[in-house]
Amino acid sequence: MTGIAVDPASGDLFVARLARSATSSNNEPGIVRLSSSDGGRTSSSRVTILNMPGEWQGQSHQISNLEIVGGRLYAHMGDGFDSATAQNLSSFRGKILCLELSGAAAPTNPFYDIVNGITARDYVWCYGVRNPFGGALRAADGFRYVVENGPSIDRFARLVQGRNYLWNGSDQSMSNFALYTWNPASGPVNLAFVQPESFGGSGYPAAKQGHAYVTESGATYATGPQSIGKKITEWVLDANGNRVAGPIPFVEYVGAGQATAVGLAAGPDGLYFTELYRDAGGSGPTIAGARLLRVRFSSRDDCDGNGLHDACEIATGSQPDCNGNSFPDGCDLASGRSRDYDRNGRPDECEALSADRDEVSLAQGAQVRFSLHPDLANAGRPYFLIGSASGTQPGTVLDGLTLPLNLVGDEWFRQIVLTTNSGLFQSNFGNLDGAARASATLLVPPSSDPILAGITLHHAYVLFDPANFYAITFASNALPLRLTP
Repeated sequence: MTGIAVDPASGDLFVARLARSATSSNNEPGIVRLSSSDGGRTSSSRVTILNMPGEWQGQSHQISNLEIVGGRLYAHMGDGFDSATAQNLSSFRGKILCLELSGAAAPTNPFYDIVNGITARDYVWCYGVRNPFGGALRAADGFRYVVENGPSIDRFARLVQGRNYLWNGSDQSMSNFALYTWNPASGPVNLAFVQPESFGGSGYPAAKQGHAYVTESGATYATGPQSIGKKITEWVLDANGNRVAGPIPFVEYVGAGQATAVGLAAGPDGLYFTELYRDAGGSGPTIAGARLLRVRFSSRDDCDGNGLHDACEIATGSQPDCNGNSFPDGCDLASGRSRDYDRNGRPDECEALSADRDEVSLAQGAQVRFSLHPDLANAGRPYFLIGSASGTQPGTVLDGLTLPLNLVGDEWFRQIVLTTNSGLFQSNFGNLDGAARASATLLVPPSSDPILAGITLHHAYVLFDPANFYAITFASNALPLRLTP
């Protein structure tokens, strides 16, 4: 058995198979239709809808992919290791076939001619292919696509009715009509599209819709990671089916065994793929134990919906994760997990100063709690948390450092200095603890003074070095605090 397709209307299963000829020791391809009356657990009938006697095929270059499109069955036929068959319209081999679900040749095929009797020629949809293992319909443009193995060069192509893909036995001929060629060969085996028309897009984000995915098997029974194959790659096509990007690594083998990626299908909750070979603990490539695996999407994996895995973006540095929670900082801010009161695009918990609010209603009053958390190297150092009512630019230069507060002539700064650690501000002067942490509290009492409404205060702190005559060695970020009526 080399390929399967399920009729969405009847639930019948179509199977591509090779069977030993009754008159010789050779294997001949055919397509069998299975029906079931118990939900697919067993078959109630089995009918061979197409036999291809004399079209000998072996362990490769055989009948493979089946797909039902528009109520018709497409079948991929390898050349049986005889390249001449691909150019011979009287042979089924080296072709993409199209037939009715009954097994009859589709009358819309380019070489169909009932007058001369029905032969292999009438089944041909396009020809000139070598070993077209995988194929799938792309709903966005209505074309089927194929991934095909060549001698040393493999091909990814769009299938066009009646076209000759010109396989003639040479590697060079594998470049004809190719969207992409693998050189050296990578063993592309199956192809699937993530798209709304297939299970509603398989649960993948909008940025992934219409993308192609290809399993690349690589070398036979190879151990461990490989530079070629043992992977799934992602491909981006434009509206006309031209390649925009790819191959993009999507799944790569990192184990120590022999398994590789082969089968591939879009499902309702992700991409499903099968291994070829038992991964570990086997004693050869024919031992049972290969697995069915799934690649699913979750919002945690791509919280910003840009189609890229969050962990990969964080690992490569293309997205920051300053708090180390495995979410890009932008997602923390968008979801409300983190605050950004100073509007600099960085979560406040990653700054040297944070607060529990950035706005106080004067009608009600409130306490504002500040948290100081500079680098651990500052543990034990004295700090002074101060403020300004006249903004942050250009700031004030202190011992060569620019504190982002305008302090000169500022009345709020003067009040804080005069009432340090008492009155409105508690613990705004002190020493950081052994973890380089401290907290301070500002009490904003209720007020009906209209002059205060609309003012924005800013607060920041400095650190001192007792070993260097209490020189200022650090200036924090500034946080806004808006006073509203």
